[in-house]
Amino acid sequence: MTLKNTKKVIFFILINFLLSSGFLFCNTENSSSSKKIDFSTLLENYKKNNRDYQILELQLQQATNSYKETLIENGINLSFSSGRMGAEFADSSTKINLSPEVNVSSSKLNNTSLSMNLPLDFDISKEGEFSSEIQGASLMLSTDIFSDISKQKKITLEKANRKVIESQRSLKKGEIKIYSSFLQDLRDLFSKAQAVTQAEHNLIEKQIDFDTIKAKGYATSSAKYRTANLEVESAKRTVKEKERLYNSALAIFASKCSVKVNQLDLSFVIPEVELLSIRSFSKEDFESLEKAKWNYHINSETRKLNTDFSLSAQAGYGFSIQDDSYLDSAQAGLTMKMKGLSVSATTAIPINQNSNPSISLGIGWNPSTSKLDNLSYQNNEIQDKIEKLEIQDAEENFFDTVLKMNETYNNLEWETEQNLEQFNLYQELENDMKNWYSKGIISESEYRQSKINLENAKVKLAITKIDRIIYNNDLSMLFVETQGEANEN
Repeated sequence: MTLKNTKKVIFFILINFLLSSGFLFCNTENSSSSKKIDFSTLLENYKKNNRDYQILELQLQQATNSYKETLIENGINLSFSSGRMGAEFADSSTKINLSPEVNVSSSKLNNTSLSMNLPLDFDISKEGEFSSEIQGASLMLSTDIFSDISKQKKITLEKANRKVIESQRSLKKGEIKIYSSFLQDLRDLFSKAQAVTQAEHNLIEKQIDFDTIKAKGYATSSAKYRTANLEVESAKRTVKEKERLYNSALAIFASKCSVKVNQLDLSFVIPEVELLSIRSFSKEDFESLEKAKWNYHINSETRKLNTDFSLSAQAGYGFSIQDDSYLDSAQAGLTMKMKGLSVSATTAIPINQNSNPSISLGIGWNPSTSKLDNLSYQNNEIQDKIEKLEIQDAEENFFDTVLKMNETYNNLEWETEQNLEQFNLYQELENDMKNWYSKGIISESEYRQSKINLENAKVKLAITKIDRIIYNNDLSMLFVETQGEANEN
């Protein structure tokens, strides 16, 4: 076989391999790729197969349900109870007793609660006579005159709402991460395809050099001949290794996208995006800074709660009905707690019987409570300083990030411009080379080199498009969106 024929054979082997493997960005269709999958379909399938995203969706549902539970717990609670129920069977009669209870409470209304207890006794004789009595019925109202229950309730709701917001953000960030992961896998696939092309090109060059040496008549035992032969064999092994890596990556990528390998075609259109500038984002929406300020806000509100002092009041009305007698009384009381000291006072006033009113007092003191309160106050002061330092760290991180992302922005803009200019140049050159080669002005190897240069330029341009999208994704994940998030309702 002559050197010229050898070049032709190698050239057509390379072109056929690249076309059948889908490396080249051409419009040629064959039977194995008749059913092509576009970019958006691949991405959607890739996302559906990602379990991390499914977990984030479930966690958002959990956070939403927890928030609804908190709303219910901090609203008006109404409970019913049958209380004690019993029956006693005697020879002459049957006695039935029950004690139903009703309780209404609301932390929203100064921790107010209203409870009613109504013990009932019924006596039914064998002769059919019926009698009833009420012993110790009561109606009790209690409320806080001064406490931080309403503030605590507001903070509890705020924290629950915040969990929903953070779950929404995690879900959105998870979706962006999956998109970037998809793009990174695609980028690696393009890089491996490019590596095969470069390895094939290197094999052709080594084969041409080896054929030239043989044509010059070098002996098979000569160092020149053996060295050139070893280089060809080494180039062949490199091609096989690059093919193996590419095919493996292609199979894995196809599996992640729930498609067959022969349905993949790297000639699909990759979206072109305008690069986002970090200067178009608000500093206040920088995630680490927003989170540090939120923590300081909610913790400051918690520290402001005055748990050292509380004052609550109770008022009640009780009565008993037995035969023809009706006994009732009114009760009232106050309870105060302050720095380990507790004082309570209760008075009972009979209404329709000849009994004297009564009053009772109770005093308690726990010296450890006062010491613990002082230590807690000191720790709160320290924690306040720590959280302020965390805000400062987040602000410094923001300015460092601005410099870093601006540099990446400028590099990508320059790279895009260079790769686009290179692609246009190689495309024009390939058209000229094709025309010159058909007229016999240039050699086959020169035309082949122009085609490979064009394909490499296409791959570089595709990789740059991917890098631009990944950059936008990375930048977006650094900031939070405060509009349209969960809110207290």
